[in-house]
Amino acid sequence: MKKKAAMLTVLCLLAVSISGCGQKADTQKVPDETTVKAEKSEWEDNSKEVEALKKLSLTAYPGRTIGEAFTGEYEVVEWKYKEEDGKKFLKCSFIHQEKEYSLTIYKDEYENVNAAEYYAGKEKQSPEEMQNFCQELFSQGETVSSEESQEFPESRAGYYSNGYWAMDLKSIDNTSGTVLYDGYEYAYSPTQFACKDQEGKIIDGNTLEFSGVTITWEGDSFTLTEGRDAMIMSSMAGNNHDTEHGAGKYVKSERPKEDAQEQDTGTARNIELYAGEYNDYRWFGDNPNCPENPCMISVSNVTDTSFDFRIEQWDPSSNSYSVIFNKHTAVFTGDGTTAAYFGKQYTLNFTFPDVTTIEVSGFDPTEGISYMCNGIPGHEFS
Repeated sequence: MKKKAAMLTVLCLLAVSISGCGQKADTQKVPDETTVKAEKSEWEDNSKEVEALKKLSLTAYPGRTIGEAFTGEYEVVEWKYKEEDGKKFLKCSFIHQEKEYSLTIYKDEYENVNAAEYYAGKEKQSPEEMQNFCQELFSQGETVSSEESQEFPESRAGYYSNGYWAMDLKSIDNTSGTVLYDGYEYAYSPTQFACKDQEGKIIDGNTLEFSGVTITWEGDSFTLTEGRDAMIMSSMAGNNHDTEHGAGKYVKSERPKEDAQEQDTGTARNIELYAGEYNDYRWFGDNPNCPENPCMISVSNVTDTSFDFRIEQWDPSSNSYSVIFNKHTAVFTGDGTTAAYFGKQYTLNFTFPDVTTIEVSGFDPTEGISYMCNGIPGHEFS
């Protein structure tokens, strides 16, 4: 009987021991995906990047820099920096009224500066609370010069285009706080307006608002980050618009003219020319001499006497093409085997060594380069 009791006691102790081991094993968790991502983009002490970002201002509050805002009653504990998905992040941890806070700010690829996250202690605050804090923090202490900049410069009136859409900012009235513009969608027509005499609202010296879309100017250019925002250039109405090409940088440029006014009639074409995209010949295959930012010539609307063209350049930072020469019309010249574009600033000459190749002189980015199209039926190559 004693032996039986002893055996029972041993078995109970063994069971408890095994159970304890199992519980210990359960506590050893495998790092989840979020933890792994956080480890890949850790905050770092980078004084050079921190100081550069501290000199910037939030896009919505241009009157005060980030560094200027965190002074006085705000006791900065530390600044941290990291870069992720093409954006630069700056995190300021600070103490205000004996409580710990942190605000994270980022600069995107289009140079826009905005707030990303706001914490009170370890608790993340809502977007509304973050917006209220930023308004209180960055609108304080604005100088007289920043108040004077509430007037939108009249010198910014003009024609702005990204090569696919355009805004002709016709008038700026700081007294009424409004602007007037015409909009153009090149898929419809580069010279016939898609909407006319549309009104916008002046927000400050760099910012306008159009039908709920806020645009911030940087010098003589502005950037749209969302393709659908370009619809302000088409009355925000209708469907089947070229919103795919709405995003990008809009630069003050020369307004395209009607083809009949812009060009001579031209001579009869005496070569084969096909519409399509003609790329830098070094773009094809594994050419070690291929530049990081090659150009492309887009040809369209080929007639017996002329063709339309546009020149774009590859931007490796955004992984897309940007228009560097707006759409214009070239006419055939001489015996019909050459062509030319006669503009106010540029005269471009086109030659056609063979049915797949175009060469363009008179514009530095394309000078001395052959451009080839691999989409011509019967003339494909690898």
